[in-house]
Amino acid sequence: MSNFTKSFLAVAVLVLGGFGVANAQLTDTAIKVNIPEAFVVRGKVFQAGDYKIKRTDSTIDSPSLLVLQGDGGSVIFDTIHSISATAAKDTKLIFEKAGDKLYLSEIWLKGDTVGNQVVGAKAEATRVAIAKAAKTSDTTTAP
Repeated sequence: MSNFTKSFLAVAVLVLGGFGVANAQLTDTAIKVNIPEAFVVRGKVFQAGDYKIKRTDSTIDSPSLLVLQGDGGSVIFDTIHSISATAAKDTKLIFEKAGDKLYLSEIWLKGDTVGNQVVGAKAEATRVAIAKAAKTSDTTTAP
């Protein structure tokens, strides 16, 4: 077997294995959480309260589309996979803090090495932090 064929087979196995892992994320699972502070998803502010996060009912849409439903309303948002070398010890939500707001950034299920990263959350939090820093920075001029 040639080196090209071996390489192609190795890549094919990794890609197909990756699809299996990706589809295992939040398949029939709904995460129920109580979030004690207000937070932001896709630019919308959600008040503290009880929420459920699950995949959309139709996986034809996209296996990475998730739904957040709860006391403060609902939103559908897209995710990409975030990979860790070690399995998550607990199911957890990770938030980015910018100014006085929390942005839902990642979702991890206990035992998984592949989590769901909320598309645009880190960029949105960074943009808010930079804008806030620009407003509060002092400008001095030399005579």
